[in-house]
Amino acid sequence: MVSESRGTDSSSGSPVPVHEIHVQLRAGSRIGNVDTTAYCEPLVTVKALYRIPGRKERLSILSFIGRAYGCEEVDVPVLLR
Repeated sequence: MVSESRGTDSSSGSPVPVHEIHVQLRAGSRIGNVDTTAYCEPLVTVKALYRIPGRKERLSILSFIGRAYGCEEVDVPVLLR
């Protein structure tokens, strides 16, 4: 993961740090790239890696801090081809 600070966001009242995040996920020879924006903290977690029955792809669940009603954890599925 690479994180770059992009300043602050004040749209919901108090200012919070904004981070551009670039993540590369690997599972064996499979690679997936994700570019996203995180708020408050530049934390990224891979919660799970699943095999898809009958397929070669893998499904990963990536979690980071997003912005909805404050700073909340966001889970995003990522398909590794």
